[in-house]
Amino acid sequence: MNMSGIYLDYNACAPLKSGPYKKMLETLRFSGNPSSVHQYGRHLSGIVEEARHQVAKALDAHAREIIFTSCGSEANNLVIRGFEEQGVRLLVGATDHVSTLYASEKVVKLPVTSQGIVNIDVLEAFLKDQSPALVSVHMANNETGVIQPIEDIARLVKSYGAFMHTDAIQAVGRFPISFRSLGVDALTIASSKVGGPSGAAALVLKEGIPCPSLIRGGGQEKNRRAGTHNAAAIAGFGIAVQEAVREDWSAAEKLRDYFEQTIQERAPDVEIYGSRVPRLPNTSLLRMPGMSNEIQLMRLDLAGYAVSAGSACSSGKISASHVLLAMGVSETNARETIRISLCPTTTREEIDSLLEDWFKIYEHCQLKAA
Repeated sequence: MNMSGIYLDYNACAPLKSGPYKKMLETLRFSGNPSSVHQYGRHLSGIVEEARHQVAKALDAHAREIIFTSCGSEANNLVIRGFEEQGVRLLVGATDHVSTLYASEKVVKLPVTSQGIVNIDVLEAFLKDQSPALVSVHMANNETGVIQPIEDIARLVKSYGAFMHTDAIQAVGRFPISFRSLGVDALTIASSKVGGPSGAAALVLKEGIPCPSLIRGGGQEKNRRAGTHNAAAIAGFGIAVQEAVREDWSAAEKLRDYFEQTIQERAPDVEIYGSRVPRLPNTSLLRMPGMSNEIQLMRLDLAGYAVSAGSACSSGKISASHVLLAMGVSETNARETIRISLCPTTTREEIDSLLEDWFKIYEHCQLKAA
């Protein structure tokens, strides 16, 4: 990145990598519409199809199962609203992304444990009602990093004849994913979370699964998503996914653990949410008692750190996290949390620098409270 400072907000957006950037520049040189039948259109169509195969291979899926969209929120809406149109019950994890939770007013929230794991007993009670249902539970939470037992959930869902969707946007590249082995009917992935450009995402939809188009008026994406393809962004997306599934996050996990251990040794009153269950290797959501997340963010930003208060999908507003509220955290405590999300190239020096400045804020807060 050209900006100075230390970027620790990878769950919001991973900086564009050089490979996807170069592929986008190459693609932007060509004029035409990928749906046109002349040579210009055919060339761009070939680029789009190459990316489709790249995404499919990275996820162990078939290319014909890949539906390109503009963003992950659109892909999630495509699933939820598509099934809503068919009169299917919509059961969504209470800590899922807002683009899934609020895609329909008919969504029923599935409660979670204090660690953010979907309550399986409650889910099964819902499924015992034999009317058709779609269950949507994200694979990994963008705020806490908590990983859901998707294969177990999918097995239960399918045993009751229901449909299963998972938002895997935060999970892709962080650990291996096989669409064929998961047992789900649909899966969402987004380019900007794997080092690709914004403006491209995909819904992986198993063949034969009914899901009407959300955007209509053209036959693109096998009539699943109308509109001219963003060929350059899709091309960069394909390269980014290829590179992402080869990344090693073990160093980031060690640094995350070092960061949390150091804080808990010196500040035992600090809470780290979701730390007792499997989490993404790069994510830490922590509460500084007595200091609002807004003030924490401002001070860290002034010190040169890019971190967040949770999800970036709230138009710049800082409010109590629906994820933490669903986990039983009080609104007051939820408003005192910030998220640190690392990448494979984050260094020990950067984490040590963050710790030094974080403790300055913490000690100032302690003095004020004394």
